[in-house]
Amino acid sequence: MNILAYTKTKGDSLRWLAHIGLLAVMLLGPSKLLWVTAIVYFWFSSIGIFVGQHRYFAHRSFKTNKFWESVLNVTGTLASLSSVFGYIVKHREHHKASDSDSDPHSPHHMSLWKSWTLGLKDENYNIRLAKDWIKNNAVLHTHNYFFGYILVYILVLALIDPLLVLYGYLAPVSLCVWATGAFNTWGHGKGLTWMGYRTYNTNDRSTNHWLVNIITFGEGWHNNHHNDPSLAYQGNKWWEWDLNGLIIKAISK
Repeated sequence: MNILAYTKTKGDSLRWLAHIGLLAVMLLGPSKLLWVTAIVYFWFSSIGIFVGQHRYFAHRSFKTNKFWESVLNVTGTLASLSSVFGYIVKHREHHKASDSDSDPHSPHHMSLWKSWTLGLKDENYNIRLAKDWIKNNAVLHTHNYFFGYILVYILVLALIDPLLVLYGYLAPVSLCVWATGAFNTWGHGKGLTWMGYRTYNTNDRSTNHWLVNIITFGEGWHNNHHNDPSLAYQGNKWWEWDLNGLIIKAISK
């Protein structure tokens, strides 16, 4: 089990392997399999990370049934940025100390390189921050067998077509890392500030950012989110569109 469990060191190595996979896809040039990358990137990032790990598991901003909870859990795991349980703890730490020295996510206390590549301070876990999920067997199972889930997914892809390991796993995971890096960096007012704005005077540097919203399908209204983390739909103005919020409306109880 220890071999399969999520750890920061193994997670970092997996992300770098994903970047190598994305580079390989770019070197291979145009392919009919690029549509697979696009679809899987959307599924991993929107459903797995942002709807699942972020809004459902970390913030409990909506309720859904056990089927969709399982889908969000497994998809968030396959996105490979972190185990769902690890994300819950670290993201709640982030909101407790947003942009302070204790914030494991703040781009203002780490290099741009670490912020973009998610070199976050996540070696230790304060499990008390996830006490509402500590008895959820499915969430703990995907944490304890994190790499087992990923290996099964890769094996299925390889049996269908070995190239799908590149196009249907490594490249989408790499794109998820870069998108989340943009979310973490630009969404906290570090870089491309001319594309961002703050509606609320929160006790951090969270920023609503147009470009982040496009590449994350709705997570760009980050200042709105930090003003009220319980929001299931994060757009406040009529023009602040939130595709992830619409997905939540579709799968909510």
